[in-house]
Amino acid sequence: MLLAIVASIATILAVPTRLDYYVLDQGDLGHYKLGEESSWILSTRELDNVECKGVLIVAAAPRRVDPKYLAPINRCVESGASLVLYGPPEFVVGYLEDLGIVAHYRGEVFNPLNTARERVVVAYLEGGEAAPFYIYSPYSISVEPARGDVALEPYGYTGPLAFIDEVPNELYDVGEPLGVLPVAYILRLGDGLIYVFTARGVFTNNLYDYNSKLLRELASGRKILVYQAWVQEELVLYFKILLYTPRGISPYYVVATTLLSIMVAVYVVKQIRGG
Repeated sequence: MLLAIVASIATILAVPTRLDYYVLDQGDLGHYKLGEESSWILSTRELDNVECKGVLIVAAAPRRVDPKYLAPINRCVESGASLVLYGPPEFVVGYLEDLGIVAHYRGEVFNPLNTARERVVVAYLEGGEAAPFYIYSPYSISVEPARGDVALEPYGYTGPLAFIDEVPNELYDVGEPLGVLPVAYILRLGDGLIYVFTARGVFTNNLYDYNSKLLRELASGRKILVYQAWVQEELVLYFKILLYTPRGISPYYVVATTLLSIMVAVYVVKQIRGG
């Protein structure tokens, strides 16, 4: 039994960590750098013990997430937390729809000064006083008029040469929207704020060093939490994240590798003696 447990742990540790927005992923769209500088929320219940007014939550996922993983975030925001939201359209638009906001994906946003592969676009917060920031693989959404007290207001924009690739050919076609385009929004929910970035990368590994100042400004001294409860849908990777901590390996990792090393050593000794 012990051998089976140790073997299972060893297998989990060996699983590649390639998953966008995962705190152990060191790829372009991973959250490894963000994870090193923040605390991790690994289950929805952990937010029940958080002083919401004192935190900034960063939430991103590679696909639409079951609302049960997002409802606790919304409750915390309503109690005073701030939330940063970004990721692919299916995640961001899906999140907004779960809040009762009707949003639609319009197309990718390109800057004609960049090649198709260089999907990093410079953006500016409203007012233009703050330093510019960078977003990766941005896109545009349309939002229907707000209902009730939930309204999405533009907060950040591209430069004047961006366009929406409504005809998906990565080129500007006559008639496509061209100019300054909104790529960040702000939403007030209860006593808290949600910063929505319509981009696949903002505080991901590929842009973290450039945008870390913006993250600190949005946090305004609050504790930064990176939300990873959605990883439960990827069971093996979720078990793997439990073996680590934001500051490195966890005691579970140490115990697992120690047991594995002891068992290997015992096996080798037995083989030598038997020989």
